[in-house]
Amino acid sequence: MKHLILSGCAGRMGRMLESLIEQRDDCRIAAGVDPAPYHSEEFPVYSNWERCPPNADGILDFSSPAGLSPMLEFATGHGIPVVLGTTGLSPSQVEEVALASKTIPIFRAANFSLPVALMAHLVEETSRALGADFDIELLELHHRGKADAPSGTAKVLMDAANAGLGASLSPVYGREGDSQRQPGEIGVHSLRGGSFAGEHTVLFSGQGEALSIQHTALSREIFARGAIRAMLYLQGCPAGLYGMESLLQF
Repeated sequence: MKHLILSGCAGRMGRMLESLIEQRDDCRIAAGVDPAPYHSEEFPVYSNWERCPPNADGILDFSSPAGLSPMLEFATGHGIPVVLGTTGLSPSQVEEVALASKTIPIFRAANFSLPVALMAHLVEETSRALGADFDIELLELHHRGKADAPSGTAKVLMDAANAGLGASLSPVYGREGDSQRQPGEIGVHSLRGGSFAGEHTVLFSGQGEALSIQHTALSREIFARGAIRAMLYLQGCPAGLYGMESLLQF
């Protein structure tokens, strides 16, 4: 039985994780951390990391970038593995995560869906195979409450396209007015509305033909299940930075 700390327990993903973990017999939530008021009948909730006891086998973090530093300080100080699902990190925060991963194992992903990880692999291979003769456009759709745009998953897919081409495409975020497409661009379009869990499409357009690769999330539950899978995978791993590619098998 693994005892976990749920960081961001008051949030939408936190509540989803709580619901799923309650149904399992291989892990349980020992404590929650969230500055927002939240009460659970199943575990104590603390407003900050200073008050949280360190008796845990892992931390599931789906909070906010503002809470990253104290969470990592707590985790590295007590040698606790982290599954990091918080998106919208700044470049300096990404470096902070990399530094912490020298001390503890950290599984970081913008999207915990295994098919999305496969999609990123396919985008890289397709970009490499088709080359610069095909224009690339990326469309992502999320619920109205999504805070960051483009999504973390969209950034992963952009990185995959760049890796396939061996070059850095210039992102154009939406198009307006005189915006004729230029060589070396990747169009990125973010839509927000309703309750969409998430949809990502990468379109490769050539002369007289096009290929699209798409993933549709029908429920946020898939991300929560993936995060739990990642946490169980991380148990016993040495310090280092892990991602969804660690779970892919070819």
